[in-house]
Amino acid sequence: MKKIIAFEWLSLDGFIADRKGGTDWFLFDEEVGAHAKKVQSQCDTLLFGWNTFEIMANYWPTPTASEEGQAIRDFMNQTKKIVFSKTRQETDPLITAWQNTKLISDLNTGVLREIKQLARKNI
Repeated sequence: MKKIIAFEWLSLDGFIADRKGGTDWFLFDEEVGAHAKKVQSQCDTLLFGWNTFEIMANYWPTPTASEEGQAIRDFMNQTKKIVFSKTRQETDPLITAWQNTKLISDLNTGVLREIKQLARKNI
């Protein structure tokens, strides 16, 4: 059975944003990039809550994301994505617009077990 790998970016106080909501303190350098590529190479499914999904879906499929490296951009856009939300519908424009996205409204151990069994790589 595949593993669910948490890939989170936060500061010691548990937040990524500063008090004004800024994230300009975060440095995406070669070391972070190498680690991200390693994790990506081991995964074929991404799991999101709605808030993170909304940020990602409004960025990666846009022309602005073309400024990123092609490998990360392709990974984010082509990889299977599962978003968990009890308040959204499959017809939500963000869900339908970002390719390979599926909505699941009920997060429970059975659903996670099924996701892990169906994945070819880690999640």
